Formats: sequence, structure tokens, C-alpha cells
Amino acid sequence: MSSKEVQEKQLGKLYESLNSDKTAIIPEDKAKKLITSSGVTPEKMADYLTTMASDLMPRKIRDEGRESTDVEVYAIPANYFGITDNMVNFNLNEGFFAPDNHAKGEEVKILGKEIKVFNGYSTSDMGTFLCLYLFQHGRKTVDELVKELGSYDKTFLNLLVNRLQDDDFIRVHTEEDGTETLEIFTKKEREDLSERRLKALGQKDN
Repeated sequence: MSSKEVQEKQLGKLYESLNSDKTAIIPEDKAKKLITSSGVTPEKMADYLTTMASDLMPRKIRDEGRESTDVEVYAIPANYFGITDNMVNFNLNEGFFAPDNHAKGEEVKILGKEIKVFNGYSTSDMGTFLCLYLFQHGRKTVDELVKELGSYDKTFLNLLVNRLQDDDFIRVHTEEDGTETLEIFTKKEREDLSERRLKALGQKDN
């Protein structure tokens, strides 16, 4: 059973709990009531399950024109913005990421291609995670990022995306249909940009 099938089965169980007949079957069995916290209604729970099911649908992956399928080619920040549990719900141990430094050289299939496992970065660094997410899933609009990473705070994601842009780890890319997406820099592109800036500053000072 694939992970998607497992998730669909789990969602089905949640639907059953929401809609099940909670009458007592035997005398000593108490009739069960729907348990809800303050402000949460059965309708809200049903809407949430619909959203979760929708999120399981295949997502658009934009990897056309990608320079390389080797993640080592790209400028992925390390020790950029480490977070703690009380800041945001966070887990980097997903997808192709392997925090085991001894696993270098292992390959996995991502986007239909064999790609090196990425190792050696902190599993609590949100800057690393966002750039790796764009590498793994292709270019995304900021709205797509916010939707797909729904367990993370929306405002925090917006702040971090702008910081990554300021530090030349990601940039805005305009798709053929005019959609503005975010893509990651290669190491060479980032180095070239830095050199051009320094040269331009030198010319300005002169």
C-alpha cells in the first residue's frame, strides 16, 4: 500500500468517526457524544477533512529548465534560521532528506529522476527546509507554498521567503503563462551575482 493510499484510508477513518452512529449498543455501554473543543463544530471538522483530502491530490511540479538534478549544485542555506518547537510546527525528516551523514552517495527517485540524497544539514533549520522543498517539488508560487505547508504559520513563511530572497537563495521567476513562482539559485549563479554586485559597487565608488 502506497503512502497516499495509507493517508486516504486514515482520512476515511476520520470521516467514519464524524458520521458514525454513536448510540449505545449494549446496556452498560454509554452512548458516545461527538467530542469538540470550544469553537470547533461538526461542520468545521467536515470542512477540514475535505481540505485534507484535496491536499492529497497531485500537485503541480514545475521543473522545466532546471540546470541539474544534483542538489549539491544549488545554493541551499545551512544554519540559516533554526527554530524551536514553540515557534512553529516543524519536521524536516521527510521526502528525500536524510540527516545521516554516513548515507552520502545514496540515490532516490525524485520528480522521476535519480537524485542524490542530501545530507549534513540541521533538521531544525527552516531556511534549509524551504529551499530543499523548492528543489524537491519544483518552482512554487508563494500561495502554493503557504497552502502546501499548511502546518506552518503563514506570516512566518512570508517573512522567511522575503529574507531568503534578500540573501539571494531564492528569486522570483515568471512562468510562460505569467505566473510568478519562486526558484532557488545555483551556487554558481549566487557567486556570479555577488561578484557583479561587488564590481558595480567598486565602479560606483570610483
